[in-house]
Amino acid sequence: MKHRYSHVLEPIKIGNTVLKNHLIATKCISQELQGPENYPAEGTIKFVENLARNGAAAVVCTIGEFPETQGHTMFRSLFNMADDRVIRYFAQMADRVHAHGSLAIGALSSAIPTDVSISEKRHPELIKKPLQGPMGDFGPDGRPNPPRPEITKDEIQKLVRDFARDCAWIKTLGFDGVNVYMCYEGSILAHALSPVLNQRTDEYGGTTENRARFASEIFREIRKTCGRDFIIECQISGEEDMPGGYDVEEFLDYCEIWDREGLVDIFEIRAKNGELHHTSSFSSPEHEPTTLKYARAMKKRGLKALAAPSGGFQNPDDIDRFIAESQTDMVAMARGFISDPEYGIKLIEGRDDFVPCIRCDKCHGAVCSVNPYIGRAHYIEESYGKTSGKKVAVIGGGPAGMKAALVASQRGHKVTLYEKNDSLGGQLRHAYYVDWKWALKNYTDYLINQLKASDVEVITGCNPGVDEIKDKGFDAIIAACGSVPRTADVPGADHPDVMSPIECYGREKELGKNVTVIGGASTGTETAVYLADNGHKVTLISRKPSVDYDNVAHGSSCFTDYVYNHENIRVIVNANTLSIENGRDVTISYDPERQTPTMMHGPFMPEKDDSADTGNKAIQEIIRSDTVVFSAGVAPCVDECYKYADLAPQFFVVGDANIHTNDMWKRFMLPDKAPKVGGDVKHATATAFSAAMSI
Repeated sequence: MKHRYSHVLEPIKIGNTVLKNHLIATKCISQELQGPENYPAEGTIKFVENLARNGAAAVVCTIGEFPETQGHTMFRSLFNMADDRVIRYFAQMADRVHAHGSLAIGALSSAIPTDVSISEKRHPELIKKPLQGPMGDFGPDGRPNPPRPEITKDEIQKLVRDFARDCAWIKTLGFDGVNVYMCYEGSILAHALSPVLNQRTDEYGGTTENRARFASEIFREIRKTCGRDFIIECQISGEEDMPGGYDVEEFLDYCEIWDREGLVDIFEIRAKNGELHHTSSFSSPEHEPTTLKYARAMKKRGLKALAAPSGGFQNPDDIDRFIAESQTDMVAMARGFISDPEYGIKLIEGRDDFVPCIRCDKCHGAVCSVNPYIGRAHYIEESYGKTSGKKVAVIGGGPAGMKAALVASQRGHKVTLYEKNDSLGGQLRHAYYVDWKWALKNYTDYLINQLKASDVEVITGCNPGVDEIKDKGFDAIIAACGSVPRTADVPGADHPDVMSPIECYGREKELGKNVTVIGGASTGTETAVYLADNGHKVTLISRKPSVDYDNVAHGSSCFTDYVYNHENIRVIVNANTLSIENGRDVTISYDPERQTPTMMHGPFMPEKDDSADTGNKAIQEIIRSDTVVFSAGVAPCVDECYKYADLAPQFFVVGDANIHTNDMWKRFMLPDKAPKVGGDVKHATATAFSAAMSI
């Protein structure tokens, strides 16, 4: 087959089963896309179906809870698999995946108990890491989990039988295989593999073969119960994230043990922890996904099972090359399918205009920053009628303005976009100066290139006046005038030499050697790193007990660790900024005993900020610098937008200038950031899409 993506699109065979290509859609979102329904609602089923329609040869679907583990499972679910009314919807889910020529794989994380441990003891000399999550020492809220008794051999045998029976149950519903969760030290099956966590002295502990026995027995029982053509996919980390844990070679030994009997068909290989697996553009090079090295090692070992690394894969040229060069057999991904609702269509047509994932990880909150269809695909056509032929003006060429112009043009309207600067991109253009912001740069380039290929008339270097817009006779105006840096209520913050973060990018050579950055949220922290990487000595001041605290991405701690260990950055947390003299000298107060930064992010941020209350032990320090950068947030350009308000029958404000927030996002994910606007691609995309679709 002569095709740009021939190696990705070539069918692949597992036993008697043929997969239509080399792509797997991993378990993602799904059950977060509905309300309190105790069955898979249309939003959930449509999302799963769209993964198949969008190019996945196999789709991993989250299954509900079974009676034997209900209430104490790896992943809680509203769906009771003992209820005939519920399971009918799972049968529909499998049917709708099959309708697109794809396989439905059931993820049975809910069949793995969390109220027992593989071993009450741990290796006393090696265990140094407190485990988080359902199987860890501490839950997601930071509270200690209760102690768990060691699972007995009889209980192991019961779990093996129950797990296989559950596989048989989902097979009757139409599912073609099972995904067995044993990665990130996140289940008792993962703990069984660990030389640190598994200190059993019976046949389930000690040697590598013994530690693999628990999983081996589950795999064998599934084969016995469901037959050879029922696909077994093992979701496993390529190494363990703790001192003394299993390494890559022992991972390969485990794979070889299961491969000898043909117990596993596909190894979905994950990184050693969730942070490294759900990669940001900071933690992963653009063309070298983190887990590819494990697939290479599997191929070198000569295993028969298929390697399907996951985490950071999207670029189809890269994926095709990885497969062509036998670096891997398949690729498992989620964000690539989520960010582009036409990924499969573009793949078949050999196109290169894939919507880049910006690695923000908001899909873990069941939304996508660049794909507004996520969560709404099952009703979007009913929400907006079909229309075309109107004359539309878009004021502003940042991410919101560009997205609005593209959507309006795709709906058949004649669109003119005005941008006051000489180039498009708005605040996203800062990504052009930072190597590790390659994902955001790619998205900016994508929007600009899409505009070039569209019928949109783009006029740069033009800030149109009211009369000019009025005389054009537009039917609709979308104002995307953005925001401007906010001046903090601190004496001296309004000095002309005090810079905002956006003013620094591309001008680092003009700044003095010593720079003080005030503001420890993501904008200030990223600016501090950018300057430090370019050789400046930076003092980063945060009023909270951490920096980058509004970053909800999985890889956020990789970034903060980099900040805390950067030789050119001094971090001062829990600090009050008192004044700025002469635009250079910053006076702060802080408690020296409260200078151990904590890892506070996203939903764990306090509603009320009292962290800068330094108490009676506070000292004052004057930090003398050549340049001061104050990251105090942004102010929406509402007035600049409003001047166009009565010039057309339809008028919309989008992007940073639109001050509305997603209340659910505010309540559950970012209580500290949601009331503010600026720099949020999701908000820009959502408001722009809604406005353009309403015309």
